[in-house]
Amino acid sequence: MKKVNKVAVLLTGSLLLTQVASLGVNPVDAAAKTVTKKTTTIPSSNLNTLEKLSPIHLTSKSYAKLTDVNILAQDDGNILTYTLNIYNGDQRDIQLLDYWSKVKTKSGSILTTQLTSKDKLKKKVAPQSQVTLTYISKIGNIKSVNDLMVQLVKWDFSKPNYENTLGTFKIPANFTTLTSLGQTKKLRINDIPVLTKLENHQLYKTKDKIFTMVTLSMQNLGYKVIEDPKYSFNVVTTDGASYALSTDQTGANFKIQPQEIKNVQLIAELPIHAKTDKLKLQIVTSDEELKQNLPVATYSIPSGKSASLLVDGAAFKSLEVNGTKIETQIKNTTVSADEDTANWSFSLYLRNIGNQNVSFPKYEASLSSAEGYTFPISTKSFDNLSLKPLEEKTINLSASLPSYVKQDKVVLQLNQTAEVGADQKSKISFPVAFYSLPYMEQVAATDDTLYSVENEYGKYNLKLSSIQMLPWADGDLVSAKFTVMNTKATTVKLPQLAGVLKLDQASLSTDTQVVTTANSMILGPYGSADLYLIAKVPNGLDFKQAMITLQEKNGDNLLDFLTVNARKTQAAIPTVSKGSEYHIKTAGKNAEVKERRTVFYSGVSSNVMFTELEVKSEETRQADLSQLVGYYTTKDGQVFKASVGQPEGSTSPNGKNLVTLWAKLPRNLDTTDMVLYLGEGINEGKFTAPKGESKGYVNAVALELNQQKLEPKRNSLSGIDLFPYNLSIPNLSGTLTGSGVNVKFDYYLSRNGEYEIGTYDHKLVLELRDSSGKYFEQELALEQDLKIGDNQTYSLSFSNSLFEDKQAGSFEISLYDKFQGEKVKLASQAYYYSAPVHFGSK
Repeated sequence: MKKVNKVAVLLTGSLLLTQVASLGVNPVDAAAKTVTKKTTTIPSSNLNTLEKLSPIHLTSKSYAKLTDVNILAQDDGNILTYTLNIYNGDQRDIQLLDYWSKVKTKSGSILTTQLTSKDKLKKKVAPQSQVTLTYISKIGNIKSVNDLMVQLVKWDFSKPNYENTLGTFKIPANFTTLTSLGQTKKLRINDIPVLTKLENHQLYKTKDKIFTMVTLSMQNLGYKVIEDPKYSFNVVTTDGASYALSTDQTGANFKIQPQEIKNVQLIAELPIHAKTDKLKLQIVTSDEELKQNLPVATYSIPSGKSASLLVDGAAFKSLEVNGTKIETQIKNTTVSADEDTANWSFSLYLRNIGNQNVSFPKYEASLSSAEGYTFPISTKSFDNLSLKPLEEKTINLSASLPSYVKQDKVVLQLNQTAEVGADQKSKISFPVAFYSLPYMEQVAATDDTLYSVENEYGKYNLKLSSIQMLPWADGDLVSAKFTVMNTKATTVKLPQLAGVLKLDQASLSTDTQVVTTANSMILGPYGSADLYLIAKVPNGLDFKQAMITLQEKNGDNLLDFLTVNARKTQAAIPTVSKGSEYHIKTAGKNAEVKERRTVFYSGVSSNVMFTELEVKSEETRQADLSQLVGYYTTKDGQVFKASVGQPEGSTSPNGKNLVTLWAKLPRNLDTTDMVLYLGEGINEGKFTAPKGESKGYVNAVALELNQQKLEPKRNSLSGIDLFPYNLSIPNLSGTLTGSGVNVKFDYYLSRNGEYEIGTYDHKLVLELRDSSGKYFEQELALEQDLKIGDNQTYSLSFSNSLFEDKQAGSFEISLYDKFQGEKVKLASQAYYYSAPVHFGSK
């Protein structure tokens, strides 16, 4: 008989549902045949056994029983095995060397027999105990055990041929080696009694293959743990072809505790032409010493009924994993498409509706199209996956399909993989389930569009709150803001996220970061947080549509969490009109921001634009407010990065910070209607720390600037505004000394303590201009040269040959605000030179 070698596999705990396009077929055309009969225990049964066969007595109290007979079809001659159970009811040992057995055909032929290698080691049977012995015989073309008899012989050297035949076991005519579906059969594994039963059978056909699966229950009836029976399994077709199953279920990790029932699921892949109307499952063991495969048990596999395999992904579908029901459903399916690619994103919901923990086998996932193409899904979500009773988990999956395949008939296929072959290096996949995915091409998101997402952490609603195109030093930034909301009354954790941005056909996955306002990654009951995806793009890049994908980090893998489309027309930046405030609403950094003043410093080679902002904390406790980032922008689109100075410490509730921004501008630049793009700095996935360096910014506004033209005070040095300082000089004298002039003045310097400020980079410049036109100046640092307080006095001297012959005359004192090398005149007043003790003014 021809023996066909075909790879197949034992699945350690999942219910096979289908075979789809990974096997080169249209999953919609697949069909199944199924017979299922389930029990929770294995009752004892006398069917298909030799229990009623009379024993052969060795003595009046000891006997042998024929307990099992099996045949294994082989190309070089069939193999018979039979098992004798020897019971010793006497008070002394039975020496097994005194006994032997023979196989005899009805025609009278005697067939050679021998003990299996492991049973050769059994030498005796102790009193009040029993021993099983299994014999092997090569029986040629004999196919039926009903044509055979087993004789029990005792060696007796007083007989002519030294043999004393004690009796003959005649196998009943109605006995069969086949155990039918639902019937039990006792085996001995490692000399431990085991009750087995074929529980169910399922047959699946595709265009070019057949998949058959049977579930075999094994109950340990002994008092010891059964470990590694070293069995192999064959599926034998009607025409006798045998398909071997490789199995890790009977490997080193296989154990059955006393009284435990273990379900072993066996699957084979057969060619489409295989005859499957009367399949048989055969358990085989190997006698390594004899180099012979031996039959252990054979089960009859009945045919099944036809059923459709295609599952609507939106419907609930139960899988069976290790004997436990798992409820599954496809959720949150979205498709975002461009000219070349359709990007699918969806979730697989799993819920253990059984009463015990279940560990999943390793699954592989793929999408298949109606044309028969298969597209693998990269995921490790099924690695080490387990569920407790009633536990739920959601696995996010994604894949990209070419746009030319039909998107309205896409199917998700789950395959279970197993290592096969003697070296366990080959891999084979068998279908577990497939689901038709609903197709709905994604439209551009709006502020009101809610997306529902589930994963192992929880359930969320998300919406795209805004998308902004922002100027940056070496290009532009695209900033997409999402609001994520916890839909449950329990606390949930946010996953670690990454992101990808695609503008029209250009993927911009580099220099992309995701920032969240939930520092602890925890959302309270019905709580919300903001997420930002920021990507660098070339300066002035034009696009029509943006595809934004948030990805969940799962070890080294990235799983699509959410994909949305947005139009360029949505990339608007809110405008804050002159004199108006706006509010930062970032969690933990809430603040009111308004322009205090913007001053233009005119220089010789360049000008300086300077802006002061009042930032008032709206937090109820001390907080590190956002580090601000700014860019000055002209009405014709020229952009200038602003340097920022702000306090580095925490701000108390309702506390005010003075934040300054400035930029050097070309001398002839038209600053009319200039605006300040202002946002919150971010770096490495977080909002920038007080002393950190920002690598981007979010939540930008376009602040219309109210540029002030400072008119200097004439003939008065009182009430000089150097915010947050105020300076008044009520009295000043310039006394000629023969080689110079000594300037002495009284002053009042105060500081507005309502504001926290950063580094104060302004200098007060005092300029003395003689009536001849020659001038002298001195920089004065506030709080260093000039101290805060009332009735303070300060003096300084200027030396020059101009004063050597000077006896009288007038001079003018001017005060300037000097910033970044450029000056703005604040006030001036004229005086007369005087004698050393004289004070006066013109």
